[in-house]
Amino acid sequence: MADIQFLLIGLVYSGIILLGALGVSLIYGVKRFANFAHGDLMTLGAYMALFGVGLFGGNMLVGVLFSFVVLAFVGIVLEVLIFGRLENRGPIAPLIASVGVSLVLQNVVNLVFSTQIKNYPVPLVDNWYFGPFFLNPIRGLIPLVAGYGAALALLLLLRFTKLGKAMRAAADNLDLARTSGVNTRAVYFSTWALASVLAAAGGVMLGLNTDLTPTMGFTVLLVLFAAVILGGIGSVAGSAVGALVIGITYALFYPFAIQFNVSTQWFLAVPFGLMVLMLIFRPWGLLGKPVGRETRSVLTDLRETFHMVFGRRD
Repeated sequence: MADIQFLLIGLVYSGIILLGALGVSLIYGVKRFANFAHGDLMTLGAYMALFGVGLFGGNMLVGVLFSFVVLAFVGIVLEVLIFGRLENRGPIAPLIASVGVSLVLQNVVNLVFSTQIKNYPVPLVDNWYFGPFFLNPIRGLIPLVAGYGAALALLLLLRFTKLGKAMRAAADNLDLARTSGVNTRAVYFSTWALASVLAAAGGVMLGLNTDLTPTMGFTVLLVLFAAVILGGIGSVAGSAVGALVIGITYALFYPFAIQFNVSTQWFLAVPFGLMVLMLIFRPWGLLGKPVGRETRSVLTDLRETFHMVFGRRD
């Protein structure tokens, strides 16, 4: 019975992680670099929602919408001022720039909102019981529905809308997309805006379940990348699968930690270990597509080495 309750908690956690992982995957798919500032965009989104709640008379929903608008604007500004200027300079330059942006965002949040722990003014709502199991509608059901609902909505957008098709074209072959008449600047702006809104949503859902601190998003950054790499970076469905795997491992680890008196802080080692194993044996992820040298896993190299050493010689 307790194991199923932990599984419900893990599913809720996977919904929160999925919202952040979708933004990471989207930026990588179109811009081709790992955005290390994404966790701090989640933090900024969480605090902007809190600021919006105070600004608009305590209405949490309006505060969240305010956060979405602010973060979409921030994402476009980052593209215009920083990442758009680093185009065609390889993946290292924007990656290093994203680390700098991460530090700036952390310090801005720290300066404006202080390091004092804050919480959302949401009412205490009774848990919903399903026999011996329970789920809180605000801290449980909303993050779960928001995470997987956002993944479904993003899949439909990429599949059936003109913007989605343009984003997929730019991700597959940027030069061909340009010659086909795709406005790549508009695609970049839309990608940053959408990824930043997803980051804001992830930050708000995380804030519903934890305290608001200037490092709250940074602490889950590794888990976001683990989910994206497990599922296949650049794949929306892969991000959902990766987040689900992380959530299930989260659910399985907690009973183990309680039974054997292991600190729950060791949970971070689990997604990190899974990420490392995936990078070694299947670097393109569970649902990703192999590109270039990614088709060569360590198993391929070991097999070829074995044949070179022990294979039949002429």
